[in-house]
Amino acid sequence: MTPGKLLIRADASPETGTGHVMRCLALAQAWQDAGGEATFLMAECTPSVRARLFAENCNVVLFSAVPGSNEDSDLTNEYAARIKAEWVVVDGYAFDAGYPERLRSRERRLLCVDDAGNCDRYVADVVLNQNLTASRNTYQCCGPSTQLLLGPSFCLLRREFTPWRNWQRQIVPRGCNVLVTLGGSTPVEAGVRVMESLSRAKSEGLHAVFVAGGSSPDIAALEICAAKFPEKISIRRDVLNMADLMAQADVAISAAGSTCWELCLLGLPSILLDVADNQIPIAIGRSAKVIVHKILSCVYPAATSAASNSAMCSGPRVSS
Repeated sequence: MTPGKLLIRADASPETGTGHVMRCLALAQAWQDAGGEATFLMAECTPSVRARLFAENCNVVLFSAVPGSNEDSDLTNEYAARIKAEWVVVDGYAFDAGYPERLRSRERRLLCVDDAGNCDRYVADVVLNQNLTASRNTYQCCGPSTQLLLGPSFCLLRREFTPWRNWQRQIVPRGCNVLVTLGGSTPVEAGVRVMESLSRAKSEGLHAVFVAGGSSPDIAALEICAAKFPEKISIRRDVLNMADLMAQADVAISAAGSTCWELCLLGLPSILLDVADNQIPIAIGRSAKVIVHKILSCVYPAATSAASNSAMCSGPRVSS
């Protein structure tokens, strides 16, 4: 049976980042591949994210409301009824326990994408938490009819990563190619510090590709910084071939967000930075099985040691 319409309620901004929308894009793509239509309903959106969603043949509807407010849920319900959505997906830290309760309807089903299990109750039809720390103990407050999808086996990976599911990485004796990706809304201060640290690394042949997210508050500042170190750093803006860049790299310096699962799929040894408070649990969860380094103290050995890279690469892999 061909699915009908999927409505995704998620936001993107320089302050809150783009991760919620980008992982929901994976759901939208899967829905499209099955023959359905996907719409993003957004109170906050950056031009870069909007352009990406349009390029993926998703509908984008912008509305004015405080995220998570009663007005937000009322407008979401109205729009879901108008387009006769079969499913509504909610993903974002602005949505408390009361928000999905106000969205519940016999006419459609509700999926909540969650990270921490902080709500005191969950009334969705499905709760998805893709993190290593997810467990049923976290969701004891769920109703009996709520289906739990927990752990990395339910990772949301976009279509561009599908061809790489069975790819095997070969660890080189001496890694020189570094990929830096600090999120779709790349924080300028963190980005500059990483580039300056890499510029001081005394490793012959070391070269970094710095991916600047299109929703960064000041891409120009990042480009100016990269231009100071042309022999060691090149900058790419708002890329569409992240899987290719991960495959070409020997080690990554990444924000500890949902990009971690993309890195796992590609088996890329990674240095994780918690550039936002909500990323700390992901970094801690991965550190149980992979080596997590502090950028200022060990960029050099991580980039040059085959033993270190092998240890990082032997951590969790996301499979189909």
